[in-house]
Amino acid sequence: MVRSEYVPPEGDNGLMKAVKRVGKMVANLPAAVQFLVWNREGAVGPRVGGFMRALAAAEDSSKAGEGKGVKIGVAGFCWGGGYAVRLTHDVPENKVVGVDGVERAVVDCAFTAHPTWVDVPGDVEKVVQPLSVANGEDDKWMGREKWTKLKKILARKNEEAGDELHEAVDYPGARHGFAVRGDRSDPLQKERGEKSEDQAVEWFKRHFQE
Repeated sequence: MVRSEYVPPEGDNGLMKAVKRVGKMVANLPAAVQFLVWNREGAVGPRVGGFMRALAAAEDSSKAGEGKGVKIGVAGFCWGGGYAVRLTHDVPENKVVGVDGVERAVVDCAFTAHPTWVDVPGDVEKVVQPLSVANGEDDKWMGREKWTKLKKILARKNEEAGDELHEAVDYPGARHGFAVRGDRSDPLQKERGEKSEDQAVEWFKRHFQE
């Protein structure tokens, strides 16, 4: 008996890869839809804001009379990055009145890596509290054009303030998710993830020690 094995012609490999990618997307579609429904802005935004106001009020009350200032920082990654950015805005929902009757911002500083759902320039123009951003220059969600605009806006804000209130750090070659879900077997992604961790730690140390 003679057997012959099919040898795909050149180009079939690319087609099969495309078919597999589409198959994965279809398989993940129900989970993606569920995530978007449960985590839509109208549902999550008020919960995030309410939690941060409650935390700021509780911390303020616990330190009353001790003469100690309480500082709160927030970190957001990917989907959470948009909320981290918006918590730095100077708007009523980001304020709380302390036991001394003085109104204060709910966060003193924020850090985000590879943020998604950020309106550029809209959300970035409204940034007031110190913000640190880590992102790959060609991040699939942010994109180079929006990333360049974000950096320019924060640089302009620093110039207007006469101080380095904000920072935006490039991580060339870093894939989306590198700060928390990077491929640790890839030396470049591993190094980028560790560097972004250092960036976050140094940012919070700087603002908490002031």
